[in-house]
Amino acid sequence: MALKYKCLILDHDDTAVKSTPNIHYPSFVEALKDLRPNDKPIAFEDFVRYCFNPGFSPLCKDIIKFT
Repeated sequence: MALKYKCLILDHDDTAVKSTPNIHYPSFVEALKDLRPNDKPIAFEDFVRYCFNPGFSPLCKDIIKFT
């Protein structure tokens, strides 16, 4: 089945589904296993806090910077 429109939809505030605890954080943890195999992943609460301050982009940049 082909999509009529190609797009990426981000549910940044979890209104459609509980995407942060069920999708984003588990995906983040899995990515860290590849990027930083010797580091313990941050806790879910810290992930949520860091996503808001300083924000998700800085979170990703910090991970890439230190790998």
